Amino acid sequence: FNSIPNEYDNKAFVAKIDVDDFNDIANKFDIKTLPTIIFIKHSAIKEKLTGLSNKENLMMLIDNNLYNQQEEDI
Repeated sequence: FNSIPNEYDNKAFVAKIDVDDFNDIANKFDIKTLPTIIFIKHSAIKEKLTGLSNKENLMMLIDNNLYNQQEEDI
């Protein structure tokens, strides 16, 4: 996970939070399982993934969401 942000310089924002310290964010996004990855655009959830995944799968999901976002912006 830590190396993924470097792959998407200025194209995607990747954040990692401690849900114990940021309980309000966990509640807002209904995070019940860790890890949870949420793709958000314009404050709307576009996709939510729970459970472990490898780097290649995560990057594929990010690529798919970036591509779809770019199409929506046209």
